[in-house]
Amino acid sequence: MRSHYTCIRWTTVAFISLIGVLSVRAESQMETATKTLRSDGIIGVASLIEKGSVHVPRIGSGDSSQSDQIALAFGRELLRQINATMEAGLTNPDIIDSLLVIGQWLKGEAGYGNLIISHRAFDVAGGLTLKTLGLETAPSKQVLDLAKRVAETTMEPSFRARVLDTELGTNLFSEQLAAVGPDDREQAIRKRWKNLCFLGYSEANPAITRDLGQAKESILESLGSKADAFVSLGKAAPKNLLAPQTLQNTSTELLEARNLWFVSMASAPGNLRDLASVLEYLNSAKKLPQTTADASKEVVEKAFSNQWASLDIKGNPAIANRVANIAYRIRSGVPLDRDSSISASETQ
Repeated sequence: MRSHYTCIRWTTVAFISLIGVLSVRAESQMETATKTLRSDGIIGVASLIEKGSVHVPRIGSGDSSQSDQIALAFGRELLRQINATMEAGLTNPDIIDSLLVIGQWLKGEAGYGNLIISHRAFDVAGGLTLKTLGLETAPSKQVLDLAKRVAETTMEPSFRARVLDTELGTNLFSEQLAAVGPDDREQAIRKRWKNLCFLGYSEANPAITRDLGQAKESILESLGSKADAFVSLGKAAPKNLLAPQTLQNTSTELLEARNLWFVSMASAPGNLRDLASVLEYLNSAKKLPQTTADASKEVVEKAFSNQWASLDIKGNPAIANRVANIAYRIRSGVPLDRDSSISASETQ
């Protein structure tokens, strides 16, 4: 009997030691990844990921252990590098592919930061790809293949639900997805997410509670015992998870995290949706009409509508106007940055 207890004791000690070793190893990997980011940029850290040399961290909210802080430092540097890539307008296919690798890798853990940065990586990849497409009248096969890979990325409802449930400490969102079919999951998570945002806003803005008090009561009633947790998460949607307090909302270096948190609940970042529209247009028209950089919006719209009409395509003509607006923004040098265009008033 004594040897049995001794065996259990040594097994427990060995297990705890193993956890410690794994934690130290993960911290070391994160520190190496951060150094690689600073020296070799996005491509360097994507290479580490593809080699399996770095484990995906959980970048969450309110975490205070040493491992959590190391992961958070990595997340901040990664977001800074991604933003710098967008600002520089780098359309190198290797950089775009690296952004896809990073975005997909981050979805391996359910943390606020994972969701925010994954969304940002995909959005920047879409924006840089759009820039390449919009400036070429007849994109090469290589560019089209890259565009299709980028456009296929998505922020699955299941991933977003895991993040919200992990932060809530419940299975509120996963339960909702399990109760509906695959085709209805996007709508289901958006409805619950809107309720969450509404409750958070109403707590922070008494005027909303006065004007829409009945709606708030209806939402709280539908949530039942989960209502208090829902309100708490709505109020705590991180204002500065990845951005230090000293940085302003308009910072060109590092976006204020709350902006990204609110836009991250979409099924796909704005630039990916625009990219899908351009590919749909090219599938029918094969090429984009050429316009000069100083052409007015009306001139660009006319060029696209004329091309669409001349091809006698039976598809929705509205696609021509949508793609004309995208092409106008690219060719006139308007930044393709949906996330950073969100103002403070829209997120407070």
